[in-house]
Amino acid sequence: MASPKNKREEAVASAPAWHPNFRNYEQLPDLKVVRTAFFINGLAVLAAVGALLYFVYQEFQLSTLREEIENRVTSVERDRRASGQAVATFRQFQAAERQIKEVTDLMVRRHDLSDLLLHLGATLPEQIALTAFDLRPNRIALTATV
Repeated sequence: MASPKNKREEAVASAPAWHPNFRNYEQLPDLKVVRTAFFINGLAVLAAVGALLYFVYQEFQLSTLREEIENRVTSVERDRRASGQAVATFRQFQAAERQIKEVTDLMVRRHDLSDLLLHLGATLPEQIALTAFDLRPNRIALTATV
């Protein structure tokens, strides 16, 4: 058997309301403190501001890169002449180095001293004058004035 308390609950649940409900829910005011539309609009504005900030940041990065490229190009143009002169000087150095290696090869082959001096005089650049010459069994020391 059901307890009297359960019978009473069943009777109350099955009994109709003591007054009719005449509420029109569409016309009643919304009692929410913060409206859902506020959050939707807030998120939309936040997304728009975020996209705008991202765009501005990317444009700033691009302008910085453009300035850097411009600075590098002007630096290259400014240094081009000096670089060309340095390359020409390096080629002259390579030519002088080849001549020195020829003299070294003569030493290795142990030619006569006169052949060595003749070859050295023929390959010496115009602006250089020998002031001292020292020949030893495994090395040669030259002192020159430019």
